[in-house]
Amino acid sequence: MEIKQYFIEEYIDKFSENDYIGVEIEMPIINLNFPYIVESQVVEGLFSTFLSNNDFEIKNYDNDKNVISIKNIKTNDTISLEYSFNTIELSLGKELSIDKLKEKFDFYYDTIKKYLKKYGYEIYCGGINPNYHCINKTCLNQDKYKVIERLLDNSDNSKLYNQFCSYCCSIQTHINTSKDNIVNLINMLTKVEINKSKMFSNSYMKETNLKNSRKYLWENSNFGPLNIGTNPNYNNLEELIQDYSKRNLFFVERNDKYLLFAEKQPINKYFDKKRVKATDENGQVYYLIPSFSDFNNFRSYRSVELTKYGTLEIRSDCTQSKKNIFKLIAFNVGICKNHLEILEHLNINKKITNEKLIELCIKGLKMRKYGEEKYMEESND
Repeated sequence: MEIKQYFIEEYIDKFSENDYIGVEIEMPIINLNFPYIVESQVVEGLFSTFLSNNDFEIKNYDNDKNVISIKNIKTNDTISLEYSFNTIELSLGKELSIDKLKEKFDFYYDTIKKYLKKYGYEIYCGGINPNYHCINKTCLNQDKYKVIERLLDNSDNSKLYNQFCSYCCSIQTHINTSKDNIVNLINMLTKVEINKSKMFSNSYMKETNLKNSRKYLWENSNFGPLNIGTNPNYNNLEELIQDYSKRNLFFVERNDKYLLFAEKQPINKYFDKKRVKATDENGQVYYLIPSFSDFNNFRSYRSVELTKYGTLEIRSDCTQSKKNIFKLIAFNVGICKNHLEILEHLNINKKITNEKLIELCIKGLKMRKYGEEKYMEESND
């Protein structure tokens, strides 16, 4: 199989146009008591609270047999730890309307908040954990996260910056679209990224003195630059696939063991090699024969990504304050629905004001006919 054919079959062919949307919301867990370390037993108790409901089942454990992910089998929602014990992620199963997503979010949020309050904890809505200097930044004891931690620790940046996955949180909105619309949607989202950054950046750190420290941390990590950052403008699907083929593989899984490449491997050159050097967490060296199954561990973190579920994943957004979480989601949904008019405006005017973008977003939400324009009526914090 050629790389092009792989991306067509595994990504492009899975797209179809419908109104379904999904969302992943990452939020820091905060221990309000000195020394501010999040205790694993408190988080385990939180999962037990949900598991007492027969609608939930355990989805995944770490190597210490701690529960790190549970699933609502009725709604297909997942509650999980993201990278460390400091972040909880709500992955809400697809729904036709934002109202349905918010209804589920409110239930989970309120349940989590009520439970954590008993221990002097809270769930925080923001892009940076406010206790980021104090928390235990070690990743979960799970092989997938441990190899990512190894990759980031090889960076030349300071230790604090290398461990950003333990305190940096985002919201990922998933949009369904037809194959014919993929390029137009990505191009539109790329062109309005500056507007979005001004409207929704919510990850300030004093070390960077930036409102969007998430962007800085990701783009200066060992994942960059080809797998990180804002997408280029594409003329067609062929260019999009070519762009993907130039990105890098960083690690693979063989015989239940995660192995980190000695050097990152460009996809378009990887399969020309007879063998590739990699190491396990103990430093033992392996020489691997490239396999298409290695794509199972392909990680790319551009502002907009294709997923194997047939969605466009908008990845560039900081977690918002609670009142703005669904304003951000509605904004993404609205501009994607009305993306052609936004592109037309940009083709004529070269740029777009925030006010005009919101106007066209609201028009897009009204086109969906779910009354979702109400989410754009409240002002940002």
